[in-house]
Amino acid sequence: MLNQRLQTACLLLVTLLATLFGLPIPFFSILIVFFTLAAAFEWATLSGCQTLSTRLLYTGLTGIILLFSYKTFHQSFFLGAGIAWWFFSIILLFSYPTYSATWNNRIIQLILGWFILIPACIALFYIEKYKNYQTLMIYFLGVVSMTDIGGYVFGKLLGKHTFAPAISPKKTWEGLIGSVFFVLSYTIIIAWFFHYTYTETALLIMCSLLISLFAVLGDLVESMFKRAKGIKDSGTWVPGHGGVLDRMDSLTAAAPIFWLILPVISFMSG
Repeated sequence: MLNQRLQTACLLLVTLLATLFGLPIPFFSILIVFFTLAAAFEWATLSGCQTLSTRLLYTGLTGIILLFSYKTFHQSFFLGAGIAWWFFSIILLFSYPTYSATWNNRIIQLILGWFILIPACIALFYIEKYKNYQTLMIYFLGVVSMTDIGGYVFGKLLGKHTFAPAISPKKTWEGLIGSVFFVLSYTIIIAWFFHYTYTETALLIMCSLLISLFAVLGDLVESMFKRAKGIKDSGTWVPGHGGVLDRMDSLTAAAPIFWLILPVISFMSG
């Protein structure tokens, strides 16, 4: 299982790097849209859509909303709505399972899927508009990955004390500490490599920790939805990881926040 997980992660990394550095910008946008629509298909399944036609309909509607936001320049509206959702989701997490009967309704959950997936996709589109967007993307995806890897490693080796047993019994305080450790180490290495000043390094560390915090939030929220449905993985499309949604859960919450704080670390795109 671990070998399969590592092999898939390496394949995804190679695909990402090849698209970022070897192909023009539109190809990276196409890759983002592809993963978003694949995640939307899985979200429709998670929400209770039983037939292929309803899942494809939801996926198609997701694509239409993305196209609408792009053509009408309403990206900021969708991003603002997405950020508002993630702050509201904290209330749902702390109250789980008290109000789960309300949001576990299929229609409500399908709508919530748009608040989760569409802002993340739009946020990644925004990053491409910055100079040296490859650096920004590698930094951002690196922070999200270090959050996942640190949590997984420390959780496996040292995890004993859970912090969200009702939602995900495998999420431990030791894993959370591991996420922070990996993210801090990764950020300091980046700051050293690019010769950032102490002020720039301090800003970068604070932003990294904020991104990491929301990455954990995204992971927990998807776990909450899966727990309510009684399933482990959102799909089987990503060997060793589950579904596309399982691979994107951290990113969906972290991307809109990264868009929000991009002006603070604009020195990274210089």
